[in-house]
Amino acid sequence: MAKVTQQKHEEVTLQHRISGLIVKNRTFIIAGLAAVFAVITALIVVTAVSDGKRESAYEKIDSLIEKWNGEKNAGSDTLSAAEDGILADLEKIASANSRSFAGARANMAEAEIYFTRKDWANAKDKYLAAESAAPAAYTAGLNLFNAAVCAEEMGDSDSAVEYLEKAVSLENFSLKTRALFNVGRIQENLGQVEKAIAAYERLTGDYAEDEWTNLAKSRLIELSLK
Repeated sequence: MAKVTQQKHEEVTLQHRISGLIVKNRTFIIAGLAAVFAVITALIVVTAVSDGKRESAYEKIDSLIEKWNGEKNAGSDTLSAAEDGILADLEKIASANSRSFAGARANMAEAEIYFTRKDWANAKDKYLAAESAAPAAYTAGLNLFNAAVCAEEMGDSDSAVEYLEKAVSLENFSLKTRALFNVGRIQENLGQVEKAIAAYERLTGDYAEDEWTNLAKSRLIELSLK
């Protein structure tokens, strides 16, 4: 019995340490961003499109993304100049399709380029533009999540929380628990303990079986001891 009790204590202690590291390192919110974008790209399937203009837009976007990936993989010395040209072409497509998924996709591609440049302001604006172009699409919440990443990198924690909360409110957003945990993490970093606790308790109340909920439970225990 003593051995089992000790084992449980060690597990809880380890979990506390992990959650503590997460809270202290804001860059954790960025972890997996590339993977999220890869999922978006993989899931975007252009089905039969009756509108020839829209179909052409998808084809152009695919071609530009392929060109960008080719330039990156080649390690070209002229990558920056090539990216500028690609961004200009994507912007034309985005402007011409501002209220459609084609526009959302073009803006997402632009956002990813700016993100790799660590141009947080432009990346954030493009993620928000992508969300606005297709607010009902499954990508809307992901774009808001990524906009929150950029906002926090810019030191704008309030906007980061706002975008995360908006993402969580979307029914088809797939990363709600991760977003809620990050709301709590950001509020902790701001010294807003009561708001942090509220965010963590939303996790424990609404999402009982989830790894982010387990981390939230650890944070609640840690905060209760302070």
